[in-house]
Amino acid sequence: MATTLSGTWSAVNISGQTVYQSGTTTVGQPASFAANASITVTNGATVTSLSGTSLTITVQAGGVVTDATLTAGTLRVASGGILSGNILSGVATTLSSGAQSINDTYLKGAAGGTWSYALNGATVTGATVGSGGYLQLQAGATGSNITAADGGSASLAAGTTNGFHAVNGGYLQSGTMVFSGYAGNGTTVSTGAILNGVWSAVNVNGKTVYQNATTTVSDPVILNGATLYVASGAVVSGLTCISNTIPTISIYSGGTVLDSHITRTYVRVDNGGVLSDNQLDGCDVTLSTGARSTDDTYSWYGFAVQSVKVASGATITNVMSPATRPSAQPPEQP
Repeated sequence: MATTLSGTWSAVNISGQTVYQSGTTTVGQPASFAANASITVTNGATVTSLSGTSLTITVQAGGVVTDATLTAGTLRVASGGILSGNILSGVATTLSSGAQSINDTYLKGAAGGTWSYALNGATVTGATVGSGGYLQLQAGATGSNITAADGGSASLAAGTTNGFHAVNGGYLQSGTMVFSGYAGNGTTVSTGAILNGVWSAVNVNGKTVYQNATTTVSDPVILNGATLYVASGAVVSGLTCISNTIPTISIYSGGTVLDSHITRTYVRVDNGGVLSDNQLDGCDVTLSTGARSTDDTYSWYGFAVQSVKVASGATITNVMSPATRPSAQPPEQP
């Protein structure tokens, strides 16, 4: 059974074993600590399965904390210190330059959200930020395979556009860009780039990307009242919208929008532009001469019932209703 300790302690390596010392007292692992206890993890010590609330923990160079479950308190990791596989709920964590966090989970504590910071030169790998937790990687910090989920938020260095995941309501911010695990209009999007302002979908070396004056991102994207121009050769797929923001989409000749869920949006399709297999709810759609719509679903959205205007010479085929759309059908029985 774990011993409950209070006061000020050091975790030290003695003959290959990590123990806790305070004055003349030495206690082996595992141990649990009373609230407000202080622990310094020294060079060569590996603290494992630590538990406690409102602890003050300092990890020195060469010290390791692994598989801990901690609530509230503070955790400071010096250059050369390592965190690995810990669950940190409301723990104000600071990773100094040269510190590492590997496969740790950052959560909100009972007292609310608490920010954790990776400073310039720190490394964060495989982190999960969940349930209202906050993690900020400052400029010069290195992050990879970071996941924000269930309302967790992470802030990354400006210009970071890959190596992370936002799922189930998680958010990641990189400079002015926000990436979301969004399900606001009924469509779940994993790591969707939220677009504000004016953007263009363009074909670059056979791949469709989205560009504004300063930033380039890839599918999927989420329109937040944005204006999107779909250029020739671009194929937009998996697009969705934040509800009630009323974006605008213009599809130029040679541009295509397919397999998307578009809500309360002005959609203009020029000669040679294509809509295919989309769900358009409460959208004001104009198909110009030479435009084409195939296998699209047009329906209302709440009280928003908009017209679909089909010009002479436009083509609209196999129009779906929500009830007949393939995704709405039950699976066939064997």
